[in-house]
Amino acid sequence: MIIHLAIDDKFLNGFIANLRKIDKIENHFFIILTDNEIKYPLDSNLVNYVLSDRYNLTSNLKKKIPFKKLIIHGFTDTMRASVLQLPRTIKITTIIYGFEIYSHIGKKTKIYALETLKLKKKRKKNYRNIRDYIWIIRNELIKKKINKQSFKRIDVIAHYLENEYLIFKKHLNLNATFLDFNMGYTSDILDLKKINNIDYSPDRNILIGNSADPSNNHLDIFRKINDFQINKFDNIYCPLSYAENFEFPNYKKKICDIGSKRFKSKFRPIINQLTKIEFNKLIRSCEKIILYNFRSQGGTCVWCALYFGIDLYLSEKNPFYKYFTSKGAVIFKIENGVDLNISLDNDQKEINKKILLDNFSDEIVTQKFNNLIK
Repeated sequence: MIIHLAIDDKFLNGFIANLRKIDKIENHFFIILTDNEIKYPLDSNLVNYVLSDRYNLTSNLKKKIPFKKLIIHGFTDTMRASVLQLPRTIKITTIIYGFEIYSHIGKKTKIYALETLKLKKKRKKNYRNIRDYIWIIRNELIKKKINKQSFKRIDVIAHYLENEYLIFKKHLNLNATFLDFNMGYTSDILDLKKINNIDYSPDRNILIGNSADPSNNHLDIFRKINDFQINKFDNIYCPLSYAENFEFPNYKKKICDIGSKRFKSKFRPIINQLTKIEFNKLIRSCEKIILYNFRSQGGTCVWCALYFGIDLYLSEKNPFYKYFTSKGAVIFKIENGVDLNISLDNDQKEINKKILLDNFSDEIVTQKFNNLIK
């Protein structure tokens, strides 16, 4: 039996469906809820929902022993404390989302650009008395110790970019080995069965960022876009429907306000969650996709750009940039300036599509799922 610990996340239904395609091993999922509300119901009778309580989670896990493998989806604080209670004989694999790592190494890796950093809330530590101070410092030290020990407890890091894994390993001093893995099939990510049967009209649109996460560095990219060049485009879409950060209060509203002021009626913030087909149709209406992340984010946007021949602009600090350009993909480097007058030619579009499929075809992804569970 394989046990899965996971956050209540939109990607899990697809993961379970993909697992069923190739797996005959018994899998059981514990989904961690931050409250009693289930945000993303799962189509599976192999799921237990548990509250975000490490004692409750640890108890549920121990009831399932003996099992030989634990697969973690999003390594939260609750999970970290619980895995330390498990026998060393259980092999632990962690599928990396990103937030669980960069919340610890973000300062070291500098994932925020200059203008975005100005929006970050300065943390104030107000201690009522010396006892309050000692209690808070003690808890911080205990949490830091648990985090360090739990990351050390991981046997395997499952991620699709080895160059980013090496960043994790360096800053967290990991013992874990690397496993090449990504959660979704390219045909599913792009929704090819549906999208190829739907008429769409390519417009002169631009997409900036992939979410309301401040690591998209929206303000910094706004400043890099040339006013004269932007005039020939119809719409500037800016997805902001998820992934806010408490360290950047009212970030979504600020981006909406500044974007509207900067680009006037061309600015189109996307506040509500789109369906996969709606989002992919929106992307296919765009000539340019601009992602100013210094970490791997917006994988669907990158996949769509490479597959459909859309001009993609990335920072040279982005692990996606380093990965795909090392294989010959043509991606425009933001550090060279955001020149909206340049475009891929037909040969370059075909090269980008081929590189994506050579490394992330459905056949290759099936093998990656087999490697994950074996």
